[in-house]
Amino acid sequence: MIGSAGYAGRSAIAALGAHFPVRGVELGEDLGVAMAGVDTVHLATDLHPPLRRLRREAEPDPALVEILRAARQAGVRRLVHLSTAQVLGPAPRTVLLESNPPRPDHLYEKLHARDEHWLLLQRGIEVVILRPAQGFGLGEPISERLLSALAHGRPLLVAGARRRTFLAGSDLGRAFVAAALRGRPGHSYLLGGFTSTWAELFKVAAVALKVPVRFAEVPYDLLYLRTALREWRTPPGRVCWPNRYVVDVLGRGHLLEDGISRRELSWSPTIGSFEEGLGELIEGIKSRRLRGRPERAEGESLTGREPT
Repeated sequence: MIGSAGYAGRSAIAALGAHFPVRGVELGEDLGVAMAGVDTVHLATDLHPPLRRLRREAEPDPALVEILRAARQAGVRRLVHLSTAQVLGPAPRTVLLESNPPRPDHLYEKLHARDEHWLLLQRGIEVVILRPAQGFGLGEPISERLLSALAHGRPLLVAGARRRTFLAGSDLGRAFVAAALRGRPGHSYLLGGFTSTWAELFKVAAVALKVPVRFAEVPYDLLYLRTALREWRTPPGRVCWPNRYVVDVLGRGHLLEDGISRRELSWSPTIGSFEEGLGELIEGIKSRRLRGRPERAEGESLTGREPT
C-alpha cells in the first residue's frame, strides 16, 4: 500500500489487513524493497493534491512512472490505482454513469485523467482503476479543512445546497479489497456511496461540535473570480485555499450511478449518512480544540486572508 498514512491509505490498510498481509510505504521510500514478493500494489497517494496549485504537464507524473517501473521489476501482478470520479467532469443537471467518457474540467481532474489514460496503455501488469465519489472524514483535505474552520467559528464559503454523491473512507477501503480480488484488468470502476449535500454535512458537524453555522455570503460568481486571482498569485506547489476546483466541488452537483461497478466488484457501501461516518473526524477536531492546537495557517483561510 503506497500512501498508507493518508486518508485513503489508512482506510485501505484497515480493510485489506482483514484479508491479506499488508505492507504500508510512502513515496520516497525504497519501493523496490517494499514490493519484493508482492502480488498486488495499491496506490492510494493522491499525486495531485487538490488544495495545491498544480502544474500543467503533458507527461504522466514522474512518481507514477517510477512506481510502475519498480512494480514491473519486482514482478508485481496487479496495480490498483486510486483516481477520482471527478475525471468525468461537471454534471450539474444529470447523473454520471460508468459509460460516460472522461470530460475533465479543472487541472486536478485533467491530471488524474492523464494518469489513468497512461496507465491503461501499459503492458506487463494488470491495472485496475478506482474512481470514488467525494470523500469525507479525518485526513480528507476538503471536508477536514471545512469542519476545522467551522469548529473555530469561521464563516463557510458557500451554503452547499447542491446534491452530490459522497463515499465514506471505510467503504473506499473495502473497494480496494474488491478491486484486488475481482476487478477486471484494464477497467475503471465508479464508486458511489450516498446522496447528500455539503449543507447536511455542515449541519451534522455543527450539532456534534455544538457550534453555529455561518456563511461568508459571497455571490458564487464573485467568489469564483476572487479565487481565480488567488490561484494566479499562488506559486505552483503551494496550498491555495480555496481554489477554483474546491469552489466548484462545493457549489456544483455531482451525482453518480455506479450499479455496474457494484455488480462487477460485488461491492456496495455500508455507510449511508454523515451521522454514521463522521465520528473519527469530529473526535479529531474536538481533541485538537482541547489541546489548544491552532489550525494550520498555510494558504487561504475562510475569512479571506491571502497566502503569504
